[in-house]
Amino acid sequence: MIIATGLPTGTHPATAAAYATAACDPAGQTAADEAVAAQLNATLSGAMRGSMDAYRVSCARMVIKAVAQRGNPERAP
Repeated sequence: MIIATGLPTGTHPATAAAYATAACDPAGQTAADEAVAAQLNATLSGAMRGSMDAYRVSCARMVIKAVAQRGNPERAP
């Protein structure tokens, strides 16, 4: 899976830090994004554990918002 930065999921933090990222939400990340990331990290396992952060959650939030604005179903058929 490719994330908004164009880096594969699970990219080492040092590698990810070398690439600039653009805000998914023009208003930026929220405290709620940070809280959701913490909740997800507690339930993820293996290589995914600890991989969520407020940035990724804010990007997912913006994708969900765009889908809803277009009137598309939550799940692809």
